[in-house]
Amino acid sequence: MATMMRSQKRLVVLPLLFAATFFATAAFITPSLSGRREKFHHPSPSVPFTATPALTSSSTVLFAVPALVKRAKKQVLKQYAAAGVPEDVMAVYRSMMEKVKENNDEESMADAAANTVMGPLQDAITRRKGTLTVIAEFRRKRETQNASKAKAAEDAAASDSSETAAASSTATPTGDSVSLNLDPEVLSPIFRSSGVSGIAVLADDNVGGCSYDDLNKIVTEQSRAHQQVPGPVIVINSDVIIDELQLAVSKVAGVGAVLVSLTMNGAEQTQKLLQCCKAVDLECIVSVETPEEAQQAVDLGAAMIMVTNVDGADAKQSVISNLTMPEASNNNKVSLIANIRAYNDNQWLEVEEAWAIRDKGFHCAWVGDALYKSGTDVMETPAAIIKAMKSKSSVKWASPKVYTGKGEGAREYLGDILM
Repeated sequence: MATMMRSQKRLVVLPLLFAATFFATAAFITPSLSGRREKFHHPSPSVPFTATPALTSSSTVLFAVPALVKRAKKQVLKQYAAAGVPEDVMAVYRSMMEKVKENNDEESMADAAANTVMGPLQDAITRRKGTLTVIAEFRRKRETQNASKAKAAEDAAASDSSETAAASSTATPTGDSVSLNLDPEVLSPIFRSSGVSGIAVLADDNVGGCSYDDLNKIVTEQSRAHQQVPGPVIVINSDVIIDELQLAVSKVAGVGAVLVSLTMNGAEQTQKLLQCCKAVDLECIVSVETPEEAQQAVDLGAAMIMVTNVDGADAKQSVISNLTMPEASNNNKVSLIANIRAYNDNQWLEVEEAWAIRDKGFHCAWVGDALYKSGTDVMETPAAIIKAMKSKSSVKWASPKVYTGKGEGAREYLGDILM
């Protein structure tokens, strides 16, 4: 009887010990895994993610509501000037304006704005036919714009009420954003080793979530690669550029090029900014949205044109298909860039679109949100996406998911093998 009772106690105690050990182990492991998720998963847990409809691309606030963004940027510049512009920036600004005045006295405004020699960035992004280069954009914020909200915000920006003006001077346009937990000094060498031709930094806290401190960090990190292989990559300031003072700040920061929106600035101000860029040896990419703007950019002397806020390779090609280019020569060429926005899908249509725009005559793909939509997925990192876009794969025969290896046994470029 005593032996039987001891056996029954063991039968009861052993499962209890096992259960206690299991829950103690789970309690120990769970915080560790939770900490890892918080550390490595890009979207901030505190900000809800609002998905756009399937197979539609996300649109940043910069392109959706230019009136509000421009007004907010003017307020930021006023505050910057009121706080006192650094002397080195003022020195560059004065020298730039003097050179622009001298050039305007000697030649026509269009000639003063035109670049007659390909700069380092244009040379880097322009390769032989059938070769696509990539400009990777660093940002700390992904924008997911609701179309109805964007329209309402744009209508509000068009009104002249003081209430609207006061609100827009300090706040961002209506839109949903997802914060990205990214380190510029970590991504900068990854971009370089991936073979990008340029690194853009959306140095606007409202739109891209980045600051000029992030811009300086990437410029400094790239400078450390001097006399290494691969060497430094040209850095582009893709801030909301609306004033000549911003070009002086960009020059002092050490960037090689800037992005200027023709849609936002209009032809007259864009021409002035092109002249100032030439005066301080900054290359300038002019973004356009329509065929009329594209031709206008060419006529103003832009050497690099980026088609933005247009979805699909065919629609992008329609913007530049009927351009009247300047006389063909090695020193007077217009390079074409396509801005590829992120699609709300898991099929990597962005990679297929990159292959398609390559076949339609574009020289370069500008990629921002799409690089970060998979978070820290080890198979779909920014480096893997960039390399997939640059590959000589075929839209007809290849699949982007084959390159990442997700769900497949082989990891080769299937398009290259079949071709």
